[in-house]
Amino acid sequence: MDIRGYIRQVRSLPLDMTMRKAARLAARTARARMKLAADIVSGSYGGRQPNFNPAARIVLAAADVPSDLCRTLLALSARYLEHRFDLLGSGWVSPVYGFSAKGFLGHRYEPNGLAAPLRNGEGLETVVNRSNLAIASAIWGMIEQSSYVPIDWQVDVRSGYRWDGQRPSMSFGIPVDIGADIKVPWELARLQHLPQLALCALLAKAGAEGFETLQRYIDEIGDQIADFTATNPPRFGVNWVGTMDVAIRAANIALTRAILAGAGLSLPPNIDGLVAQTLGDHGDFIAEHLEYSEVGRSNHYLADLGGLLWIGWTLEGEAATRWLTFATAELLAEAEHQFLPDGGNYEGSTNYHRLSGEIVAFGLALIGSLDANDVARLDGAMAPERAWRALYPQLPLPRPGRGEGGMALVGPHVLRKLADAARLTRAIQGDDAMVVQIGDTDSGRFFKLTPTLFGDSASEPIENTLDHRAFPDMVDALSGGAQNETVEGAVVRSLLSDCAFAVPERTVSLADFGEPDAALKQWNEAPDGSKRLRHIELPRPVDPSTWTREAFPDFGLYVYRSGDLMVTFRCAGAPVEGAPRGHRHDDNLGVELRLGDYQRRDPGSFVYTPSVARRNAYRAAVAHDAPRPLGLTIATMKAGLFDLDESGFAHCLCWRPDTVAGELLWAGGSALRVIKFSHQDVRIYDCVTPGPIADVGPVLPVARGYGLI
Repeated sequence: MDIRGYIRQVRSLPLDMTMRKAARLAARTARARMKLAADIVSGSYGGRQPNFNPAARIVLAAADVPSDLCRTLLALSARYLEHRFDLLGSGWVSPVYGFSAKGFLGHRYEPNGLAAPLRNGEGLETVVNRSNLAIASAIWGMIEQSSYVPIDWQVDVRSGYRWDGQRPSMSFGIPVDIGADIKVPWELARLQHLPQLALCALLAKAGAEGFETLQRYIDEIGDQIADFTATNPPRFGVNWVGTMDVAIRAANIALTRAILAGAGLSLPPNIDGLVAQTLGDHGDFIAEHLEYSEVGRSNHYLADLGGLLWIGWTLEGEAATRWLTFATAELLAEAEHQFLPDGGNYEGSTNYHRLSGEIVAFGLALIGSLDANDVARLDGAMAPERAWRALYPQLPLPRPGRGEGGMALVGPHVLRKLADAARLTRAIQGDDAMVVQIGDTDSGRFFKLTPTLFGDSASEPIENTLDHRAFPDMVDALSGGAQNETVEGAVVRSLLSDCAFAVPERTVSLADFGEPDAALKQWNEAPDGSKRLRHIELPRPVDPSTWTREAFPDFGLYVYRSGDLMVTFRCAGAPVEGAPRGHRHDDNLGVELRLGDYQRRDPGSFVYTPSVARRNAYRAAVAHDAPRPLGLTIATMKAGLFDLDESGFAHCLCWRPDTVAGELLWAGGSALRVIKFSHQDVRIYDCVTPGPIADVGPVLPVARGYGLI
């Protein structure tokens, strides 16, 4: 969001809230500058090494890893061991020092000549700032493998742009419209491949065919943790810019250790101590940089909470208990706040719906794993001496749920919302393992335990991040439901020790309403230049009464399915008060058609900051087959790349087995879309006031994930 977006946002807030936010910002800025001064003089690594919680283990068996996932892990891990990564559509490349990129969107940055540090630490002084050099050198010395090739964690492997790891993180802005993508190094630094390597270690221990030796995986995990920690001191370099990414990284380190511990495996003692220290540093950072605000909280804040939750569970001590207590209370509250009554996420994006949903689902499993003594410890937690951005919870924690220990902390409303969130994901998951992309898609995940590949990945594997099937499975596992053999479900069952939450029954689904003839009458009366009619032939006859239907009126999505055929209709009202709008698209009344050979799909997002033109092209109405008057824009994007100023919203006029219709209203005009199903075809009636109606836009190349076309 640029300055215009912030000004508009400030004007929309009450004066007292604006004053509070300004005062807190000034205080945070002052503290950050004081901290920076101390970091530059004394270094930024923390001095303590907390103990581990002996219960922080996840017991999985080799049989919990399905055979198709074994094959995928075998292919991916071979590349991870070679330090090759496919980062947001980059293709498999090795981010070594001096990496020469191919360039991206017409921009290419030459390597800066920085050489990789040697095994003895020589060269670290060009990578790490002076005050952190002594500790970084000691950590660097923990790298075990003589053949280990250092990773350059600061480089965007698509454009070649490199951030300076010696600079304070707070000094970086995000490059815009120059081809560089800050998300690329962030993606690698989330370390989401480490839990996959931990699964490989588990399989190697069980003697699974084709895998490397157990020690190879243990050494690689330890060496990468040492490499990252040595060359990314807290609050320096690009990988401490965003709290969300710090939190996801911490959670993945914690999960990696928990999987190993559950299998009776361990990292070398010096690496294990380093893990404890760096998790403490991550926890301190997250608590000091919570992405909280009174309005507009998003998946970022949920991820912050998820990171604190996993750190607090993994470690022992006063700080860990404080983090775990805070994250437990806030995660439960945010789950209720950020998910709508029908289960849809209030950010208006099916990708962020999955991301936020899995943060909550893994979090509920972890909370449910706490015993009565753990919860008593949380009730006695000490609030921080200096207030965080979000209020520390009142203690004791409420017990709205059934059962003992952590099970009692989780109430029925959040469980029902999460079950409905899983229902939405199932409804939009196509037979080709690709979800309908509503709003932004950045391929973001909390954990990546079940990576799936596109079927056309002949020479090199390409991950299908639009396969969301593992999320509903883990939600099922929370309630002891169907076991679809995903590792996510196995993790949930392990945490809950085969107990289950009692999820309330779903309320009655949306009843049929509205009169198709009334909507068609409105279309018939529109002038010829203001309307159009399209016939899309079905690949086979379908009785209109046999389409399976799912409605999500709060989220704004209506779904028709028959076998492999799918039609979705976007019809969304105004966002609820306080909902962020940075990941919404101008897609109201948009339609997605998966009708055999005829495909009209939402194209996704492609990229964010590397190209303003492409960012806006993929979120404009013309990209979504949405009816609009010629030359009139209903949603403006001038306030920034992560803000959408919508001047009109839609409401559903009709929901019937053979008809769905909606109307978009704005000051001075309207748009109507009626979708009617017959045995042989689907008919789409569009009209606008005032006319004329704009032509149906060209089909953009569908992004099969962020950065991937």
